[in-house]
Amino acid sequence: MLGDPTRKLDPFTGLRHAQVLGLVLPPERYLIDDLIPMAAVGTIAGVPETFKSWLAQSIAVAVAKGDGEVLGRPVVAQGPVGYFWADDSTNAEAERASCMRRRTRRLMQRRCRFTGS
Repeated sequence: MLGDPTRKLDPFTGLRHAQVLGLVLPPERYLIDDLIPMAAVGTIAGVPETFKSWLAQSIAVAVAKGDGEVLGRPVVAQGPVGYFWADDSTNAEAERASCMRRRTRRLMQRRCRFTGS
């Protein structure tokens, strides 16, 4: 029974701090060197009007293309990209995507997928 106060709970199973510190881990693999690890999900956050969406679309294009630089760091792997926005209008994001497409030709259309809230 869920709310039974006499029910004995299993102790938390996980690694202790010393065990985590003793882990031998393989080197991190990156999409963008020393900036975005492979298989990462990220959020770009900041105050309004600081070009966060432009940065996100630049990252999307560079990773989809597998070439170029982002924030001075080289793109080291190519991969599929999902671009999700939640805090801007569809019109604003569509306009940004249109501008980015003009800059990158048809790349966004072929290798990136967009979705909004």
